[in-house]
Amino acid sequence: MDKSALVALGLTEKESDLYWILYQKHSAPAGQLIKDTGMHRAAVYDILKRLTDKGLVGFVNSGKKREFTILPLSLAKHRLEEEIETIRKKQFALTELEKKPRGNMTEEPNVAVLKGKRGLQIILYDLLENAPNEWHVFGAQGEFKRTFPEFYQLFHAKRTRQNIVVKIIYNSNVKLEKREKELKLLKTRYVDKRFDTPATTYIYGDKVVIIVWSNPVYIMWIKSKEVARSYENQFQMLWKNAKA
Repeated sequence: MDKSALVALGLTEKESDLYWILYQKHSAPAGQLIKDTGMHRAAVYDILKRLTDKGLVGFVNSGKKREFTILPLSLAKHRLEEEIETIRKKQFALTELEKKPRGNMTEEPNVAVLKGKRGLQIILYDLLENAPNEWHVFGAQGEFKRTFPEFYQLFHAKRTRQNIVVKIIYNSNVKLEKREKELKLLKTRYVDKRFDTPATTYIYGDKVVIIVWSNPVYIMWIKSKEVARSYENQFQMLWKNAKA
């Protein structure tokens, strides 16, 4: 098994590390896993619970001793197929709702606030689905990669496959990371660190996204041609004056 495949399954780095150790052993008590991973006891038990919930790990009680073991991947595959079927049903339900008349409502709400990793995923999947040929970003400080490294890799791989070019105006402190060599279809420019901001702005189509990299992350999503046009003008002005 390629360990990178675990990340593609949606496992976090620590979940992948623990699963990989258990995969090599096939079964082991929690104490052994704590020793092998070097993680705190509570963290190991929490990860084991999550892996159990995902259908990847099971356990057997032998007297007072509990052995954790790798489950056949076919079980996880069946669970994934059930999740896919559930998503299809939800998509069908949403499609049916969209067909119904809206009474006095003439347009959709154009502002939403989301938070956390799940909120960012929703926004970025919308971007992949609706972005034109280019996606523009300013106020970037490299927080996406630092905060959600696994999803960062998956997202940019999908973006590249869809031939979406991204123009990013980074704050100058990111320049040493040489992101332009790391990602494909990327154009970068940099502004002086005195223009640093705790927020990053995305512009794509008629949408603007403002991300505050707090803990948890907060995201404001705005759908408005006028607002998007205003932010796009701001981006073009910054791009013209930023340094390559």
